[in-house]
Amino acid sequence: MRKISITDKLQTEKPVLEIKGHEFEIDNSKNAVLAFNETDKSGMNQVEIIDEAIRIFAGEKALGEIQDMELSYRDYERVFTGIMALTNEESYEDTESRFQRAGR
Repeated sequence: MRKISITDKLQTEKPVLEIKGHEFEIDNSKNAVLAFNETDKSGMNQVEIIDEAIRIFAGEKALGEIQDMELSYRDYERVFTGIMALTNEESYEDTESRFQRAGR
């Protein structure tokens, strides 16, 4: 019988997003990604979509803490970009570039 073990290749730690000295663990599991992708975003504005991403990937408590920071709209978009980068296991810059191309 042939066997291939991928155990050592699996990610064991959750990624962390740091904002102003606060750290938020990001749930980058398949189930979290599916939950966000299945969210009906029609009728939602951009801020509501970002809120939903924070809620799904970082949790309700993190959403409240981030909202309490009273970030600018552009910084709020940066939070979303950071979450998506961590979820997709890519650099912030690559994710930001992809979003900029998609917005054209």
